[in-house]
Amino acid sequence: MAVFASTRQNQPHVQQNIPRAGSKPKKSTMMNKGKAREIQGAQVLPTTNADTSPWSEETDTTDWQWSYLNDFSTSKVTPLFSKDGSYFFSFSGSSVKILSVSTGQVVSELNAPAGKDNGQTPPRFTSAVINPDNAFQLITSTLEGRIIIWDFLNAVILREIDVCKPIHYICAHRNVKDSIFVAASLNKKKTQENDAIVLQVSLNHGSSGKSSAEVRSIGKTRSPSGLAISPSGEWLVSIGGHTVYVARISALDTGFIKYVSADRLSCLAMHPSDEYFATGDEKGIIRLWYCLNDAAVKSRGVEQKAQTTSLHWHAHSVAALSFTPNGAYLLSGGEEAVLVIWQLHTGRKEFVPRVGSPIVTISAFQGPLSEEYLLGLQDGTFSFVSPSSLRIVRSFSQLKIGLDVAQGQTPTTYAPLAFHQPSSSLILPSSHQSSLQIYSPFSQSLVGELEVSPSNRVSRRDDKPLEAAKVRLVALASSGLWMSTVDVREEEPGYQPEVFLKIWSWDSKTSSWQLHSRIDQPHGFKYPIQLKFSPHSPTAPLFLSSCGEDGAVKIWKLRTKTKEDLWLPHATLTFPPSHVKDLAWSPDGTIIAVVSVNQALLYDTSFTVIDTLSTFEQKNTISVHFIGNRYLLVVGRRCLTTWDLISRSVPWTFIPRSDVDFAIAHHNKASFAVFLQPNVTNESTETHVYAFDVESSRPRGEHSLPLQLRNVVSAASPQEPRYNLLGLTQDSRIVVIDGDSSKLHTAHKPSLSFGSAKTTVFRDMFRGASMDSLEVVSPTPITSTARNTDSTIVEAFSQPTHLMAPIALVFDELMSSLLQPGQSAVDATLSDDEEDSDDEAMEDIVMTSTTRSLPPIDTASLQPLVSFFRQSFAKSRDQTAKGLENGKLKKNRPNGTISSISPSKTASSKARRDSLA
Repeated sequence: MAVFASTRQNQPHVQQNIPRAGSKPKKSTMMNKGKAREIQGAQVLPTTNADTSPWSEETDTTDWQWSYLNDFSTSKVTPLFSKDGSYFFSFSGSSVKILSVSTGQVVSELNAPAGKDNGQTPPRFTSAVINPDNAFQLITSTLEGRIIIWDFLNAVILREIDVCKPIHYICAHRNVKDSIFVAASLNKKKTQENDAIVLQVSLNHGSSGKSSAEVRSIGKTRSPSGLAISPSGEWLVSIGGHTVYVARISALDTGFIKYVSADRLSCLAMHPSDEYFATGDEKGIIRLWYCLNDAAVKSRGVEQKAQTTSLHWHAHSVAALSFTPNGAYLLSGGEEAVLVIWQLHTGRKEFVPRVGSPIVTISAFQGPLSEEYLLGLQDGTFSFVSPSSLRIVRSFSQLKIGLDVAQGQTPTTYAPLAFHQPSSSLILPSSHQSSLQIYSPFSQSLVGELEVSPSNRVSRRDDKPLEAAKVRLVALASSGLWMSTVDVREEEPGYQPEVFLKIWSWDSKTSSWQLHSRIDQPHGFKYPIQLKFSPHSPTAPLFLSSCGEDGAVKIWKLRTKTKEDLWLPHATLTFPPSHVKDLAWSPDGTIIAVVSVNQALLYDTSFTVIDTLSTFEQKNTISVHFIGNRYLLVVGRRCLTTWDLISRSVPWTFIPRSDVDFAIAHHNKASFAVFLQPNVTNESTETHVYAFDVESSRPRGEHSLPLQLRNVVSAASPQEPRYNLLGLTQDSRIVVIDGDSSKLHTAHKPSLSFGSAKTTVFRDMFRGASMDSLEVVSPTPITSTARNTDSTIVEAFSQPTHLMAPIALVFDELMSSLLQPGQSAVDATLSDDEEDSDDEAMEDIVMTSTTRSLPPIDTASLQPLVSFFRQSFAKSRDQTAKGLENGKLKKNRPNGTISSISPSKTASSKARRDSLA
């Protein structure tokens, strides 16, 4: 039921900040006489035919295709490096990604099969080590108790061993043949906060399928936080709780020797050459332990105190430790986002500050050219530090992960999200809540980061979380030249909240955003809840509108004065506090719709009320959208209402089976999609989506997605008929959603695909050489009329020389593509008279090769050129005749001999040339 208001008692107060000169402010009146006056000043376009909408082809059984564009996540597993230092292994959840050290590109991926406990959920990797007996094998452990041995060159599983206990750490040494050491939990709750046990597992048992292993128990420990073997292979060290556990590998039956730590231990690192190790604790203290000697063996069964050296700089828990390859330096990092480099002999320290995010892992390795340090940050970024300059030389990040996601917390449901058409990039929250990151879904790479509100990145101060400004809203103009953000610093005791509305301009030369204007406290001490730009129009001005918790709708107008753009206040619409829920602009930019709790109002560009819809069925309204050119959609938590602006009627309403989360309108069709709030259980997450045509209350399709989305935007260009969606999930992954996602593209950009060819490290090592060249180069010789212009020849030399195949392997194909075919055997047997008739042969070739009509020739313009060549030819003929008379002219014969040219043949050839001239 819908009732159209015919009085002004419910109308808000309209304040024009810039009134027109010589005119009085208009009163808010209703036009109820005739359809032509119902929407005064608004342009009503023809109705869109619903049969041409993208949802018309869908049915109730149609499934939406979806695929993750990024699958990186933070992990506490320290990355490993290949023997030559060219690749490193990154562990993220259920996959191991092998990346290039120089480029950061993923060259291969190892995915573990699902375990027996849950056939659909893949296991999570917890630790890994390179097989000390085979540098091309990777040994990994999973939280469900499996040990998987990989041939990482070909990305295949060699053996799989089931320990039947949740594994947290593994280690191996070349002196301990065919076995590894495992720190596993005693119970099967897959948690680290319980008693654990250290085992020795034999690698000789097991096959490609799962099988039990020969396991030897060494001793029990507290919740494990580290496991390592000394460089000599004589001592095994494990840490857990407040205790260090040491065992001699040659006498494992005697169990562990225990050493007490004053604080809870958090990480462990073994020196690469000397018999001592380092630990870090939760108070930020680093200790060097000198207890790997025979004196420790004399007393067993009681907790001992060992000789240690303390190093203290960190204010919070030490998250990662690593010795340099030469053992002269110790690297440490943690929540302060600072890499500390300790010189062990002198105790001096150096710093690499502000690395961007808390440090989770540290790896020191010898690269192909020099030594480097790899930092694994909490937001999923990998940063390489040069020891010589103590600076970050390169960073690789596909998508930065927020702090709440990295810590396993559930973020807020809504997230600011926008798609920028000129750069084909996605703007979304970054790891630090006061910044935005710019991500390209087409290249699947991070473009940059925009710091909206400069703030301190250290997360805590005196164990109290440091509240930084948070970006709440993002809006983009349809032209892509303007962006608006709202950043808020929450209210603290004794301080009012700080709210800033910032307007950014797009610099096409540098492809970056520049701060243009800042408006402090746009809605007083209340928070804005929505930002919208008016559609771009060459005739209409550009407006920026916002509505807030104070019940006000603020309008700013873009004005150009003396070649300078200015954003000036234009109008204010006043409603009761917490009354306004959302606003929207019509596609032509002539009408703005403001929706309150149970009312929708339409204004023209002079912000005079032109129509009102009051409905008593719509409660708890959340958003409003223009659908096509004549319909308005009002979305409530439990009701959808469509409003025909021309007939001033409500065609239909729809009651969904659960609460609505948000709705997305098609960019150029009269259709929309409604996302319901997800149904989250312990095992799965399911989000239902309704697809509607505006002329029917029956959904065109009902779809289900196994995702929990924080926000969704359309990534299709204005000319794209499909409705392609990009969503941000709760775990900070980008997902592409659509019935035809393979067509997601924009101009000059590659399309997104749901699959790619399987790559391996072996193929990447020989890429550009024999492996790829022999597959794409045709063995057929290339003739002179079809010269090779393929890029495969160029790609053959695009790799370093040590990665290229031997030249003998590709010599024939290379020469046939670069060189012209030689003279045929028939030409080699020509007589001397035929050889001398060069001009006649050239004339024949020209006659036979002319296969198309030539444009008419202006003979007058060619006369100077003809005269020039006649003179040059006559001069050359005279010089040749003079040389023949002196007998100095020689000629190469086909058989390689040298002989003089006979005068008779020279005379006959000269006569023919004179006749041609």
